[in-house]
Amino acid sequence: MSEGEASQVESIIRSCYMDLKHMMAPKGVVLDYLYEKSVISPVDKRTLEAIQYEDDQAEALLTTLRGCGINGLQKLVTALESAPRQSQKVVGQTLRQELEKHGVSPPPKDTPKSPGLLAAEGMSFDDMELDALLSPASPPSTEWQSRDPILLHNIKTDCEREGCWFGGMSRESAEDVMKRHGKDGDFMVRESQSANFELTVMHQRRFCHLKMFVGDSGTILLGKRTFKSIARVIKRSKEVPICKVGGTRICLGEAFTLP
Repeated sequence: MSEGEASQVESIIRSCYMDLKHMMAPKGVVLDYLYEKSVISPVDKRTLEAIQYEDDQAEALLTTLRGCGINGLQKLVTALESAPRQSQKVVGQTLRQELEKHGVSPPPKDTPKSPGLLAAEGMSFDDMELDALLSPASPPSTEWQSRDPILLHNIKTDCEREGCWFGGMSRESAEDVMKRHGKDGDFMVRESQSANFELTVMHQRRFCHLKMFVGDSGTILLGKRTFKSIARVIKRSKEVPICKVGGTRICLGEAFTLP
């Protein structure tokens, strides 16, 4: 790749940086799709899958795209514009516009195609994203249920700092008090008998209760996604749906507060 092309690619990526970064979550589904569309190579896919944290992986994928040059960005436009998820189509259109602004010929518009494998077993692409997010019935291994009192105390302190810690409140009591005083999107973190913590979120007086497991390093496991801190859990879950209630995809709103 020439120096001029590299500079052009960097400028285009910077112009729609946040759109591209948010498009990449959750990591497994997006990587499978980009690999299927030949945007990334098998080696790239394996390398990216080995990166633990979602934010770090998004940055690494952007670096990979920089190395693919203009041709890689043109492939990405085609892949996104034919994706079954509307938000990805929008990113594809934004990237197409940036290519044109930078004097690069965008690829010809493709006819939208079937979601194919991404809609396997009757699931939409968004459903598969949530399937990749939601908690398995049990932690993948015993290392994901730390009993380190100092580590757990620090996480509780972080929850208090975020205003969402409700200690040993039972699931039933949490639902009752949130029905009486809460609003859609309100959430709290509580102790759990079957996990380290439980994240409760309300929508239209119905609830999701999501188990959170803590590794020995302090990493938090929520579903199949890992986070460095409670703050990261909350920030990301306000941007990306965390569960489904009555068929509606729910993001976190505000930490629940008692009147």
